[in-house]
Amino acid sequence: MWFFPRVQIYRLFIIYDSNYALIVIPCLAWCAAFGTSHPYPPFTIVLNIVITTLICLRLFYFSRRIKHILGPDGAKTYTGIAAILIESAAPYSLVGLMFLIPYARQSETAIGFGQVWAKMTVRVHLFLNLGKGYHFPCLAAEC
Repeated sequence: MWFFPRVQIYRLFIIYDSNYALIVIPCLAWCAAFGTSHPYPPFTIVLNIVITTLICLRLFYFSRRIKHILGPDGAKTYTGIAAILIESAAPYSLVGLMFLIPYARQSETAIGFGQVWAKMTVRVHLFLNLGKGYHFPCLAAEC
């Protein structure tokens, strides 16, 4: 799970035109997560929410600019990308919180949520990098 925030920070860096000043705080927060033994999950959840929000704000900014030039159809690309990012960040953060609460209470149910959270991290990242959304296998009667 250590690579997910790193790639999100890289996305933020690229979308904001290689702005080093913008990624200093997320990088420091990510590095601080390794300096402590327990609070890694809260750092990744907060980083996920903050970085996804910053990326979506930038995409909506460009969407509005493009809308004035090319019309509403030209802006759909940016809003579609933002929707994909939000749809992948929301479940990741929710499952992370579902893990974090039992973990903080030292409950054994945290193990199950932790495994789901780890698998979700890999799958969400894989789907986003392949440029595909989630797909569900079709049933034999519907194919």
